Amino acid sequence: MISLSEFIPMLVLAVISDFLELAGSLFLLIPAVGIAFWLPAYIFGLIISTILGIWIYITGAKMFWDISMSIADSITGGILPLRTIGIVLTYITSKRKKQIK
Repeated sequence: MISLSEFIPMLVLAVISDFLELAGSLFLLIPAVGIAFWLPAYIFGLIISTILGIWIYITGAKMFWDISMSIADSITGGILPLRTIGIVLTYITSKRKKQIK
């Protein structure tokens, strides 16, 4: 079960990572400078996704929403805040009395 004191810092990391990936995707419209901002933002997003996955595994929560939203985030190129949505859905499902099967 995920506590609120664990959830808030991880949510902040997910929001920052999603924002940087969105900004990096928008910077790709600038030919020379765009890749210089996009690549570090993408690498930061991969690091944060790894941290979030390990955190969810350690807390014992079901990783279904996190993994499915991470896959969808990869398909959309990081433009949508799906990592943040996945973390919120994981927190909500871990707080339910009756687990979703």
